[in-house]
Amino acid sequence: MASEVDTRTVGAGAPVHSYSPRYWPGWACGIIALGTVLRLRQFFTDRSLWFDEAALALNVIHRSFAGLFKPLDYHQGAPVGFLVLEKLASKLIGTGEVALRTLPLIAGIAALFVFFQVAKLYVSGKAVPLALFLFAVCDSLVYYSSEAKQYSSDVLITLLLLWTAVKIASSSLTTSRLVGFGVAGALAVWFSHSASLVLAGVGVTLLVAAAKSRDWPRVTRLLSLLAVWAASFAACYVLSLRPLSHDAILLNYWGHAFPPHSDSFLAMLSWLSDKFIAAFADPASLFPIVGAALFCAGCWQMMRRRRIAFWLVVTPLLMLLLASLVHRYPLQGRLLLFITPILLLVISEGAIWIYEITEPFSRLVGMLVLALLLLRPAYLAANALNHPRKPDNIKPVLRYIETHENPGDVLYVYYGGEYQLAYYSNRYSLPAQSLRKGADCGADAACYAADIEALRGSPRTWIVLSHILIDNNVDEGEILTDQLDRIGTQLHSFQASGSRAFLYDLSNRQRVPELHNSKCCKD
Repeated sequence: MASEVDTRTVGAGAPVHSYSPRYWPGWACGIIALGTVLRLRQFFTDRSLWFDEAALALNVIHRSFAGLFKPLDYHQGAPVGFLVLEKLASKLIGTGEVALRTLPLIAGIAALFVFFQVAKLYVSGKAVPLALFLFAVCDSLVYYSSEAKQYSSDVLITLLLLWTAVKIASSSLTTSRLVGFGVAGALAVWFSHSASLVLAGVGVTLLVAAAKSRDWPRVTRLLSLLAVWAASFAACYVLSLRPLSHDAILLNYWGHAFPPHSDSFLAMLSWLSDKFIAAFADPASLFPIVGAALFCAGCWQMMRRRRIAFWLVVTPLLMLLLASLVHRYPLQGRLLLFITPILLLVISEGAIWIYEITEPFSRLVGMLVLALLLLRPAYLAANALNHPRKPDNIKPVLRYIETHENPGDVLYVYYGGEYQLAYYSNRYSLPAQSLRKGADCGADAACYAADIEALRGSPRTWIVLSHILIDNNVDEGEILTDQLDRIGTQLHSFQASGSRAFLYDLSNRQRVPELHNSKCCKD
């Protein structure tokens, strides 16, 4: 293997282990093929657009290219570059789910190939296969590769920026390279909101490395590079991000994902610790404690052996933390998908390091660490092959109503399914003339009772529930149907993954039992 390995220098002489760029071993091709199969399996499940996808799709479909540069409807946010590409796909391929999800799929599959190249530059040779496998089977990465949102392309752009960072760090900054790197970074912020965090981290790392080596001409060139990136981000912020950062509905929705306003340092530290550990479960798809421990081990090892590479991957995480502290970027789930490659690189380095230092004493310890690391992602990957995820799968529900409806039927849609119904309204024959959109009642039983009062007297009312919110084991759909049972009789029901349909006879105007507290409500 030694003949197939070279050593590159990054920044101030820190070694970064790498396979030859032209070397594509069989195991790498096999792992990439596995990751591709998992992504294609999820892509071809014919699942419905869920709540967020449908809301974004309505913007893409019904707006012009120029209209995509204005604040989006339905409290949606996405990079304008991504929106333009989605609009282009809708023009060339169509407005169906496949067309809208093609760009994320391409990004998800391309990321497999790019991740292999990045891993070769950032972690030790033995850690590369492990990192690539974790990336290929990561449940979150698999799922979001077939969702009509920007998260999959965020991952690809993060990887391309990390790849570019090595090229900047290991090369002289000639004018042509400076222009190329400047254009690449300037464009990235228009295609990925998270790209600005990665660029900021990379820029700080490269600038500090050059300053420590007292290479002042390089410092000057790097400052000019960062100025170009900053100018592009400023323009993007004014045009796209500023309106999004003032959306009260979005800020309220993601409020739990921002650090709480507290004078207690311990309370803040506790909150951040919880979010740190949770990130290894979602989006990294690992056992959280195992992932967190191996991440810390990997940080220690990389800081000792590949210091500049370590800072190139860690500073974007620090920028993310800073953005969260000022309430500009939520620390939650899918919005953290872009850091998944970083987490998996560092974790893999930590796992291999622990395996190597424990091998002389007990190989069993190292094998146990690897087993704990691989168990959950392998299980989730196997489950994804057998049972791909289908959240808010409203299409079977709409097909059921279409085949069982009668003239004069009334249709009531729970507020969580409003955007899905709007997207699919041209595909299914539904009683749209008698459509009533439900109010956003949350867990308020009295609100639902008042909202459905207008339905009284109808002998056939279809109730469509999708994107049903369940908070603290409180099912809002059950609250609504409890109130419907007070004033009518359920005739039919149908259920799909994350969506339900009920047919009610609400013609008995005399049936008005006393309003009782729903099981959700506090006494």
